[in-house]
Amino acid sequence: MKFSIKTLAMKYIHLFILGLLPLFTIGCQAFEEDSEVPSTQKAERTVRFPLDILGGKQLGSTTRAIVDPSELTGTTEENEVDNVVLAGVAQSEFNKAGKYLQIQSGNLNRSFYFAANLSSVDQDKVKASSTPEVLELNTLDYLGVDGQLKAGSHIPMVAAIDQVKYSDFNSLGGAVQSLLVYNNLVKFTRAFAKVNLEFDVPTAYTITTVQVINVPKKFALGDALADYDEKSEAAYGYETYNLTSVVSTVTPGKKSVSFYLPEHAVKNPVKNDPDTHKMTCVLITYQANGKSHYHYVRIGFDSEFDTTYAYGKEGKVLRNFVFKRTTTLDPTKDNDKAPF
Repeated sequence: MKFSIKTLAMKYIHLFILGLLPLFTIGCQAFEEDSEVPSTQKAERTVRFPLDILGGKQLGSTTRAIVDPSELTGTTEENEVDNVVLAGVAQSEFNKAGKYLQIQSGNLNRSFYFAANLSSVDQDKVKASSTPEVLELNTLDYLGVDGQLKAGSHIPMVAAIDQVKYSDFNSLGGAVQSLLVYNNLVKFTRAFAKVNLEFDVPTAYTITTVQVINVPKKFALGDALADYDEKSEAAYGYETYNLTSVVSTVTPGKKSVSFYLPEHAVKNPVKNDPDTHKMTCVLITYQANGKSHYHYVRIGFDSEFDTTYAYGKEGKVLRNFVFKRTTTLDPTKDNDKAPF
């Protein structure tokens, strides 16, 4: 069989084209698959998160019958949100006046974890961490030994937004823009609890000291440190507050004091028992009838005081919660030999 040069040329061209078809098909498929992902997801954009840093936020809940609503309205210091950083992000722009945090990111389909009011050292820990919720910080970096916020400090706060999608952001200009804004406000939660204690003091009695014992040295950003009483004393341990100087007189025969506690839990909370369970408590030492007496008040969730809030959380000091306690000094019941 004879073939002309033209026939052979056409045959090889045809085979060459057939050989290219699979590559062409694969290329088209790859382009089609890639085109299903918005280009704005792959390109690095400026991403802005509006922050809820307005005043008047609540501690705990306004539905608690035992606490007056006025006690749940945070003070200016308690509401302060400052120095916001984002976990795992080394560089960010916090604009307090504009109430937003801004980062450069090309991946919006993930979770974001925010922290506020931290020291510069702790900010760096958060920015470098892929698991910020388990970071443990030092209580006395933020609170003084009188249980009050240190000068220039605010309550550490955290916020998290989970399972974020690209569709949770919008472009202010309506078209494809370099600035994408999260659709909701990022809301923060305080990592400390607040305790408001009132106690009746007959005028014949003299207050010697008011202390808080078993205050955890450490707290976690993400959740309560569980079984704190069983942790290493060397690594964790406890502090003691001396509140004597910050006790105020409400009326003759009635005094009050407020202070902050880091969130934590003990393994076996027992309310009325010698101090073997390391529950946090207020210890009031006073003089009556020529003797020293010791009166203590346990601080932790208690169904008697905290109703349904305590269910499943007995003995726990919960973040962002107001514990209100009232008590009366009584020499006939209070120990006159030792605190416990």
